[in-house]
Amino acid sequence: VEIMLAGRGDRVEVVAAKAMTGDRPLKVTGGLGVKGPELRVQADNLTLIPSPGLNAEARVDVTLEGSWAVPSLWGTVFLTRLDYEPPRAKRKWWQFYKDIIPEVSDTVPGASISVETTPLPPLTADLKVKFDKNVWYKRASASVELKGDLWIKKEPREPPTIFGTVETVRGSASYLGRHFRIETG
Repeated sequence: VEIMLAGRGDRVEVVAAKAMTGDRPLKVTGGLGVKGPELRVQADNLTLIPSPGLNAEARVDVTLEGSWAVPSLWGTVFLTRLDYEPPRAKRKWWQFYKDIIPEVSDTVPGASISVETTPLPPLTADLKVKFDKNVWYKRASASVELKGDLWIKKEPREPPTIFGTVETVRGSASYLGRHFRIETG
């Protein structure tokens, strides 16, 4: 990663930024100011941060702008490859009782459980996320390829809302010793 910055008044501008994602360049333009960010990130083949069970690449064109008090993230993310395999639960057979026996607070009047919550960030978002092939959900008993067109909208200090469609392209699943092939929908 090579970044050349220049101070211009109350801003720090990105004069030149060079980074590679695989064999393709990542482009960053804009700057950071006292009032807020104004950055645009573009990439053809960005490898998203891998985590256990998740590997993904995407074409990205996103902008972060606005004030520091209420920054705004908007743009398009086109997933070119995604493999998701959720981690297997590491519970003993007897721990599944929690799934079928209600908590004390659900059955005893006046009982409550205190949960600390962290306030949601003031970020606003307007992101389009698209994928038309090569997006897979994999589990021991199922493997499903998906396509979708989603819109992620978020208002300050509110949880994100996701609109759109996700469809099955193809796949397979096993249940009770029977194998099924998913052809559409």
